[in-house]
Amino acid sequence: MDIRYIYLAVLIVVVGVIAIVRSRQVPPYVKQMQREDGDDPLKRWARGCYAVNFGPASPELRGVADCRQALSDSWDINSAEEARATVAELSAVPTGRVAWDLVRLVVCARLAAGAGLISLEEAQAVVGNIQRRLQDPYAGWEEMAADFDAAARERGFGDGRLQLRPAAREIWNVVPFK
Repeated sequence: MDIRYIYLAVLIVVVGVIAIVRSRQVPPYVKQMQREDGDDPLKRWARGCYAVNFGPASPELRGVADCRQALSDSWDINSAEEARATVAELSAVPTGRVAWDLVRLVVCARLAAGAGLISLEEAQAVVGNIQRRLQDPYAGWEEMAADFDAAARERGFGDGRLQLRPAAREIWNVVPFK
């Protein structure tokens, strides 16, 4: 047998092993999610929903000041009362194409908790109340995210969050949609 074929075979095996090892490595943001959310399916689901807009970021890692700034810039929220009022307003959307308002509701509630304006328990109660309303019209994370993106484009927002999709997909791979 020609030595070149042996080298080629060894190279193919090595590349294959490296690909398998890399595919089994858990991304750091998935490890972070697992540490922060533990086995709580609702917390994990909320993070999957949050990932539609922010990829692998989590309000817990953004810090209080950054969460407060995001709430102020995006919703003009600067107090617990304003956070609760916005959450109530976003919760009252009609059924149908609901990804835009309800994903934003999850983001707002999680940011408000990250900002210390409401408790994480209060934010998670909000998520628990709307979870089924987001799950029913969509088959999974990708479909819900596509509808959210379409609504964002209709409202004049760019596609900046699309660059975060690969990282969001890593989270969605470990968080069941339904």
